[in-house]
Amino acid sequence: MSRSAKRFYTVAWSAQDTTGGPLDEVFRALREELPDLTIERVRRTHPGDDDNVWWLTLAEADSDVQIDSAEGGEPPFVLESDTDPARRVATVAMAVTTLSGKRLRAGSLFPGNQP
Repeated sequence: MSRSAKRFYTVAWSAQDTTGGPLDEVFRALREELPDLTIERVRRTHPGDDDNVWWLTLAEADSDVQIDSAEGGEPPFVLESDTDPARRVATVAMAVTTLSGKRLRAGSLFPGNQP
C-alpha cells in the first residue's frame, strides 16, 4: 500500500498519545533516537476493525514499517515492512533493537532479508 493510501486510513500519533502499555516505551525510545520519525495509527472504520496497528515512517527511508500490538499496547509486537515478512518480538527491548534507526534507514529490519 502506498504511503498516500495509508494516510487515508491513519491518524497522527503524537508523543502525547499513549496506549497505556509497553508499546509506549518502544515509541518513546524510537522518538529519542529518531526525532524525524512519524508514527500513525490505523483509524478504525468499522467496530470490528483492529486499531492496534501503527505505521512508522522516516522520510529518507524507502519503506515504512508496520507494528501491531495486542490490546492496550501489550506484547507480543508484530513487525513488518515492504521488504520484511511479519515477525513477532516478545519484549520492548527486542522491538527497540529491531526498529533501530540504522535498520529503519536501511529499509530492512531483519539482516539478510532480500527486498
